[in-house]
Amino acid sequence: MPAHRPTAEPIIVWLALGLALVPVLARAVTNATAQAYFDLDPAVIESPLAALTPAVSMALDLVSLAGSAVVLGGASGAGRGRLWLWASGCAAPACALLAYHAAWGGAHGVGSYEQARVGLAWASGIALCAALSGLAPDAPQRRACLAVLLGVIGLLAVRAAVQVAVEAPATAAAFRAQREVLLAAQGWAPDSPQAKSYQRRILQTEATAWFGLANVLGSVGAGVAAAGLAALAGTAWRPGGAAPSRWALPAAWAALGALVVWLTGSRGAWVALGSGAVLAVAAGWAVRRSGPSQGRARPLARWIVWLPVGLVLAGQGLIGARGLLDDALGELSVWFRAMYASAAAAIGADAWLTGVGPGGFRDAYLLAKDPRSPEEVSSPHSLPWDFWATLGVPGLALVAAWLTWQCRGWAAVARRGAHDDDDDPAPARAAARFVALVPAAAVLASAWTERADPQPEAAIARLIGLGLWIALAWHAQRPGAPSTRTLRAAGLAAVAVWALHGQIEVVWTWPASAGVLWAVLGASSATSRLPTGPATAAGQRKRARPLAGWACAAVVIGAGAAAAPAAARAWRAEARAAQAARALWPIARAGTLLRRLSDPLEPAPKGQIIAELALVVGLDPSGLPPGAAGLDAVRAAALAAEVAGLSAAAEFLVPHGAQSGVTRADWRLWRERARVLARLAGAQAALGQPERARLAAGLAIEALPLPPEGARDAAVRASMRATIAVTLEGLGERGGLTAADSAALRASAAEALERAAALDPTNPLHLDTLLRLLQRAPAPAPDAQPAGGDAPAARIAGVARRLLALDDLAGLDRAVRGLSQGRRREVERLAVLGPRPE
Repeated sequence: MPAHRPTAEPIIVWLALGLALVPVLARAVTNATAQAYFDLDPAVIESPLAALTPAVSMALDLVSLAGSAVVLGGASGAGRGRLWLWASGCAAPACALLAYHAAWGGAHGVGSYEQARVGLAWASGIALCAALSGLAPDAPQRRACLAVLLGVIGLLAVRAAVQVAVEAPATAAAFRAQREVLLAAQGWAPDSPQAKSYQRRILQTEATAWFGLANVLGSVGAGVAAAGLAALAGTAWRPGGAAPSRWALPAAWAALGALVVWLTGSRGAWVALGSGAVLAVAAGWAVRRSGPSQGRARPLARWIVWLPVGLVLAGQGLIGARGLLDDALGELSVWFRAMYASAAAAIGADAWLTGVGPGGFRDAYLLAKDPRSPEEVSSPHSLPWDFWATLGVPGLALVAAWLTWQCRGWAAVARRGAHDDDDDPAPARAAARFVALVPAAAVLASAWTERADPQPEAAIARLIGLGLWIALAWHAQRPGAPSTRTLRAAGLAAVAVWALHGQIEVVWTWPASAGVLWAVLGASSATSRLPTGPATAAGQRKRARPLAGWACAAVVIGAGAAAAPAAARAWRAEARAAQAARALWPIARAGTLLRRLSDPLEPAPKGQIIAELALVVGLDPSGLPPGAAGLDAVRAAALAAEVAGLSAAAEFLVPHGAQSGVTRADWRLWRERARVLARLAGAQAALGQPERARLAAGLAIEALPLPPEGARDAAVRASMRATIAVTLEGLGERGGLTAADSAALRASAAEALERAAALDPTNPLHLDTLLRLLQRAPAPAPDAQPAGGDAPAARIAGVARRLLALDDLAGLDRAVRGLSQGRRREVERLAVLGPRPE
């Protein structure tokens, strides 16, 4: 019988795989933002856009879906056995449902960009997994994809080291220097829970690379380290020993992965890495101690097939046991995960058919969570519970597919057939080009996206990391590298670590990392064995199952087509936001220069700063009067420029009358319009234009009405409306407001805060803000009838008692959620006595 050769695929499969893989990797090595241009207020701080926006992220996912569809239809499909059909058949409804949530927002938030952004990221990763797992078990594309996916650890390690050594100290120093300005740019009060939580996070020295979360980066590092250890184990048990050159690549993976875990400081990642060492030994043992050439694993090796199920059950058992212990232990992290899981179970049961969508968990969690939990999360931090809550029954089918791919992958590496793939990899020009061009394209896309904020240390780290990435991937294609089956076992060891850590972390559902993990799973799992002898053409066609591949491709293409309008809406919204941000830039620049003028430590001469400020606000510096008169003229011009810029920005965001097709579903544009108009009212009041200020105030309130039931970010929107109403009420007479106007604004703010408290019932911030608002309201006339029939003193006492009840539940994180001692004593007095008499 002729020697077996790796299955060859046409060049179109290489091209399609690159098309599918580059967007996934580009997102993993690029900073991302959930809101383009307005994640920080562009009227307060100069912050160029240097991140992946939701619209660009959706476009990348659509490209990846197209590439996966071509692979599904164009590959030979030699790896598409019955279990592949089962797994892909379970995943297909989930992809269709994700497209539904992306296009229509599901039942909880029509038109939500967050649903589309996260949902498309999940769908592209799942489709790529199905495409890779359907390739022949010995296809060179598997080796090339695994080499690229595991080699990315080189770039992540370099980036993490630069973050810890250079960027984290600089970021902390910059935050301390302008804390109030940065918090104002986020729209947070300095003593709010959001501000305290943000300050705690930004002052931590931990590596996050481009993922934004240290635990996610740590999990990725732990998985790659486990892959390296598994390849080392397989190489060590190689019959006849192994040449020293075979140790280089696995050792590099293990070392770089462990370095990343150390730089993140994630305790969960260290535990995952410890588990990965055991899993690596199991993977190496499965590769080197499998049975003879009958195509079946030895009986003692069959247990490894069920390893993924055991890991998931172990993780869920840990969460369940910690939940039952309640507060008997001092540990909080896993206990919080148990609270997330309990809430997710209730959310999924309530929306069992379609779930709340990948972007709807946070709103549902606010109503379902344990009152003692101080956190507001967008995920239950456990893949099975996440899919159940967000996708319902199709989500459970997706979990079944996820486990099937893993179990069948372990079965494949534990079975040694007549055509084993322990031979050295045959160098191929197509594979060499693939492992060089795919990382280069991903890094080029990352550098292009972040070009607006060039940083020398980041550019150097990107170049060094790219070189290391390509070197690792290229080494996996050279003769003497671990065999394809050993590489697949290494990938499965990484997946097993992620499966275990994914029971308490978001690594499988975080948009930046999800695609990478799903791709590693697809490249490592094979749901069909290698042919053991000659076969007829009919048998080959039966194994290939081309119709099944094209059916899956049709589902993937349909999902992309259904979600494309959401991406188009996001593009239009971001174009409007870009115009508004450009109009607001002079305001932010002028504010920066004015702060520098008042800074006693500013080294630049004041005359130079005043001249630059004059240019920003449209004055000729040479025509300014000398001394304080010139500064006053510049300040007046800056205020006039602020009014002009704010007026233009409001029209760019949502033109008056909203006749441009901007709907209330695009609520972020309306929110920013409301914030811009509120600031415009203040600027016009300062210019002595009370009538215009009163008009702007009315438009600001009109732009952000109370959200309807089930709307996306309803609690945030209600709280923002209250903040704007309170800000406008403070303008008073200088803003052209009558006493009736001020009373109406206070009533509007109180109504919004009550709505926010109902939508986010365990957050004391809403009631505390409401109580402060009621305290400073003027006493009503003796013959006035209070709204709702409650006297002001009785209402204040009632709100104070509700606030005290929530504060009693804030013991798990009192530094962020709890009232200060002085404030609590004041609230206790109000709960008993009502307002203090003047």
